[in-house]
This record gives sequence, structure tokens and C-alpha cells, in this order.
Amino acid sequence: MTIKNFYKDDYGFDIHFALKDKNGDAVDLTNVTSVAFKLMKKNGTVVKVSGTCSITNPSTLGTCFYSVGSGDFDEVGEYEYQIQIAEAGSITTCKAQETINILRKF
Repeated sequence: MTIKNFYKDDYGFDIHFALKDKNGDAVDLTNVTSVAFKLMKKNGTVVKVSGTCSITNPSTLGTCFYSVGSGDFDEVGEYEYQIQIAEAGSITTCKAQETINILRKF
């Protein structure tokens, strides 16, 4: 598992993702209608942040990014995220094997 550390109230930067299928191959994002980022407290069920990811070209490489906005990281804690891919009437959820820590600034 990978841990990404960020600081409370930081924003204005991008978090990049490389989406892979169960075989470890890049997810082709060519025909998707949207890619969403969902952030929730670790082992929680309430979504704290929900936003749209931008797909990076070429879309066949399965890479995208979420631009962190003001207020997204306003609570210190340990978080999990999901990436949801919507295409032609279906949604596929990619559960990340990563943790995001929001740390207190000193």
C-alpha cells in the first residue's frame, strides 16, 4: 500500500492516477463519459470530497488527475479514495490501494 501525504487546507495542485485493470494493464479511457474522484475517511462510508478527474492524453494509457480545490483537505485524518469510471450507462469503481493522509501544519 502506498501513502500520499498532504497538508490541511492545501489546494491548487493535482493528484495523478494511473488506472489499471485486474491484470495490471492500463484502463483505456477513450470512450468514457466521466471519471470521478471520491474521498472518504478510512473505513468510513460518507463521501467527503466528490469531483471530476481530467483525463490525460493519450487516453489509452489510463492516466488522469484530480485538481484539489479549496476546502477539499480541511480535516486532518487518514482517508481512502475511489476512482469511478462512467461509460455507456455503467459505472466501474476502482478502489485505490493507497491511503491519503491529511496532516496538520506546524
